[in-house]
Amino acid sequence: MKTQKIHAVGLVLLNAENKVLVVFKKMTKVWEFPQGTVEKGEELLDTLHREIEEEVSITDFELLEGFQENTYYRFQRDNMLYDKTVTYFLGRTTQGVRLSEEHLEYRWCSFDEAMNLFRYENHKEVLKKAFEKVS
Repeated sequence: MKTQKIHAVGLVLLNAENKVLVVFKKMTKVWEFPQGTVEKGEELLDTLHREIEEEVSITDFELLEGFQENTYYRFQRDNMLYDKTVTYFLGRTTQGVRLSEEHLEYRWCSFDEAMNLFRYENHKEVLKKAFEKVS
């Protein structure tokens, strides 16, 4: 089986009430942070801004310095094995959300609400580290 490496970036995005944005992805049927794949020749922060605008129509957010977390996982699809790294950043916004076609729903959640929605441990670990940073 062939293996392909993928690098994506995601954003733990907080609003003024310290609620975190989570989105429900149509294809995988899981709650996650907004994220997307780095295109060839693209810098991580360029990808981050492009993907956040594409996925949730937010163009105005401030990144909090000193937060960058990587997660790693593998998955299989159509006889291909994928090794995926996701680099997460932490940010704040006052903008509202307009979802892309990739997602069915979004929520601004408290820490506990988001922890209950997340299925995967890597999302929970990133959320814990993000809330430690802003507490």
